[in-house]
Formats: sequence, C-alpha cells, structure tokens
Amino acid sequence: MFDASSFMAVFEAHGMATRAIRASAPAGPGFVVGFVQPEQLILGDSVHTAQIEIEYATADAPTLAPGEGLTISGTLYRVHNVPRKQGDGTFSRAELEEARA
Repeated sequence: MFDASSFMAVFEAHGMATRAIRASAPAGPGFVVGFVQPEQLILGDSVHTAQIEIEYATADAPTLAPGEGLTISGTLYRVHNVPRKQGDGTFSRAELEEARA
C-alpha cells in the first residue's frame, strides 16, 4: 500500500512543508502540511485577500473538521470548511482562517 506520509516527511526535511499542531493535542506530534497563502483579487479586482489552505496526507489527519484549531509556524488557524479529498483521496486540502483572540 502507498504511504503518502513518506513523501511529506521528505518535503518537511527540505523545507517544502511544515508541521501543523492540533489545538486539541498541543503536545502531540501534529502532521505535515503544505501551507499556501495565495493572494486573490476581490471586489472588482480592487482588494487583495489571502485564501489560506493546507494540503496533507489524508491518513495523517482523517478526522480534521471545520472549527478545529491548528497551529502552523506559531500562528493559530481554524479549519474553515470541510476538508476535500483530492484525486484518489491520498491527499486532502482544507481552507483555513486565522483565529482571532
């Protein structure tokens, strides 16, 4: 069986991915994610906004759910929508929003 987490560990070792730590288990190992913040234009191309998203091996966080807190690079985020499986389901993507204190 294919183990996608082996790729993610290599990506993390080479600085191409980072680790997300669940707020519900701050002492846990977390899981490796690809983290992106692409800027998008909204309101008639007059405003820039960032759509924060992670991609991860589905098996590493199969129960990730909306509202769950994740700390990535020292910043707390919340899962915004239900994560979406990609292709054959090996990887998933989840939209995040920065958590406000």
